[in-house]
Amino acid sequence: MIGADSDDIASSIAFTAILGVVVVLGLPLFIPLLSLPKRNMACCGLTVYAVPQVLAATVPISAVSAQLGTLVSWCAC
Repeated sequence: MIGADSDDIASSIAFTAILGVVVVLGLPLFIPLLSLPKRNMACCGLTVYAVPQVLAATVPISAVSAQLGTLVSWCAC
């Protein structure tokens, strides 16, 4: 549709996957450093593009954050 060649498409998919892994691994570490409330996980639901990645990023924080992040991610689809 946009006229991108296969290298551009592959690069965008790889970048999205790598960024998702960085968020999944980094978000549980940055929550205490940034003093974010555990119930405010709408940011995770909106920044991570797949529900399983949202679960992987929010479950280590708390059950409430996992529920809220999953709800926001599911509703944003």
